[in-house]
Amino acid sequence: MKSIKRKVTVLFILFSFLAISGSSTTSEEEYNTLESFLDEYGFVTFDSGNPHNEEGEHPLQLAVDIRNYEVAQLLINEGVNTDIMYALGKDRTGLFECGMTAEDVEELSKLYGEVEIIEVDLMAEGMSTPAIELTFEDEISKALALQLSEMDRTICRIEIYSDIFVTEEGIGIGSTYDDLENNYLFERVFWGDAGQPVVIVEALDMSFVLEQGDWWQMGEVVGEIPGDTRIVNIFGW
Repeated sequence: MKSIKRKVTVLFILFSFLAISGSSTTSEEEYNTLESFLDEYGFVTFDSGNPHNEEGEHPLQLAVDIRNYEVAQLLINEGVNTDIMYALGKDRTGLFECGMTAEDVEELSKLYGEVEIIEVDLMAEGMSTPAIELTFEDEISKALALQLSEMDRTICRIEIYSDIFVTEEGIGIGSTYDDLENNYLFERVFWGDAGQPVVIVEALDMSFVLEQGDWWQMGEVVGEIPGDTRIVNIFGW
């Protein structure tokens, strides 16, 4: 009796979810695919605005983690909260993370709509490194550059150029040095690639490149760093 009640609950929630999202394109087969996924992973209390199961898992993130990109696309189509697609965190930039393959990148990119994908060679730490550059729809220039390991072509470092990606504290491209000081612990400003001033936040496994000014001379901080100094680039590793 308990399992029947749980099944009915999942069905009711899924019907409600599809009705609220206004979907008219979901086929019966797709509906069954979503129902099976939600049931299997315990989403018996489903809120499309803040969806989590009892383990605190987000259905979109979970679908991506298990490489079920069909379900991930269905969830997006049906109006699931997509904030995680643009969240910066430890090891992750949106849905992309270090260790993913180039093939995963191609599949994941489809979830972001129209995305231009170009494979290039970047200079990183004095060496040429293969990378995949992504330019999202409505973005004038590249949003991400995913550096690949030459050994197995998995992501080993992520460069963020777009302000659509932000940390839980709202820090991203265009944020300031004051924002970093007010939210994270870090030692000092380091000399980065091409002599750029860099703040390393080890709790996030991220480096924040600062806009250069008179305060940065020959790789050293001279005087005080202006609080409104902007973040111009971010690296995740």
